Amino acid sequence: MLVALLLGAACNPDKAGRRSLVLQYGIPYITEVSTSMAVTSDRAPAAGGPVRQVVDGVNRNPGGALACPRDGTDGVGDKDPDDPDDAEGRKYTDSEGRSMTAYQDPTEFVLFNDRYGMKTPEPDLNPAIGSDNSEGFEVVIEPDGSLTRPSTWSTVRGGKDVPKGKHVLQVVGTQPTAWLKEMYAAGAELTLEQKVTDTFDGRDIPLDESVDIVSGGHRLIMNGVNKFPGNRDAQGNPTSCARLVSQGEQIICKDSRTVVGVDDQGRTVLATLTGPRDENPVTGEADIAVYDGGFFADVTKPLTQLGVMDAINLDGGGSTTLLIRQKNDDPADTAANYRRYSGLTDLKHRPVFDTVYVGLGGELVTPGG
Repeated sequence: MLVALLLGAACNPDKAGRRSLVLQYGIPYITEVSTSMAVTSDRAPAAGGPVRQVVDGVNRNPGGALACPRDGTDGVGDKDPDDPDDAEGRKYTDSEGRSMTAYQDPTEFVLFNDRYGMKTPEPDLNPAIGSDNSEGFEVVIEPDGSLTRPSTWSTVRGGKDVPKGKHVLQVVGTQPTAWLKEMYAAGAELTLEQKVTDTFDGRDIPLDESVDIVSGGHRLIMNGVNKFPGNRDAQGNPTSCARLVSQGEQIICKDSRTVVGVDDQGRTVLATLTGPRDENPVTGEADIAVYDGGFFADVTKPLTQLGVMDAINLDGGGSTTLLIRQKNDDPADTAANYRRYSGLTDLKHRPVFDTVYVGLGGELVTPGG
């Protein structure tokens, strides 16, 4: 899933019009948001050029995007102009044997905060693509905007810890590297812009720890109206096609679903829908008669019956799992503390890196406090 805002820090820039769940002072509502991130220098390059640079990402390996392009520069140059069958993006097989597509971008600005929890990425982190091979450059952005580099840092980017309460700006590519090196040598100060805008209301959402935002996909229910009451629209076309399976002339669009919504009492509702894998349980081969999950209508109908007024579909597929902690009198028996309510029936899930967590904890944040 795409997380737009976590603990007051934007997590994915340039995602215009994302349908999102906003939790502000603990009150949920669903809207559409756009995000933007950039750094602006107080000094112009000696040879001229921009003082403002768009930040391409947060807390990720620079040099390209996996699975789908994030912006207009991702994948540019990957397509072979002499091969009409060549798709943009580079195909490769990851360490777990999965077929992946990388959309290369050899010129990027990526920002890291101390919530990254890992050292900054080094060159050639992904051997399947060449766009992350650049030595690049990185600096610490101090709270006052000044740029520093500890004396222990090497000239090559990567392998550095992000100081608590500060940011590290890492760049790859010839022009970004030259720009950042010049700004650092000139003693420039950078202003970091992080903006999240509610496009429905036309207002900027405050970036503080009172707000968290989880971005999603299709708007399933809006103002109490079920947008997907059936599996097909008035023209007979399937209404949910995260996965296409052809059976004669029929197109089947079923998948595991992760849904978040707000009910008529203002409460946050989380729901998942899963089923068996899309393989025959006997032969292990793909079988269109065995589905994983369901249509959008399979989740919107029960949500409507529960009084859900607004709901969006989050990322689903094989990552869809619902775990609920159970009361357990034996604190040493940690495995029994969580009950698995949904997930693929063969219990073979791929690793999941994003979760929506609901529980007690954190600090009380009050308006104006």
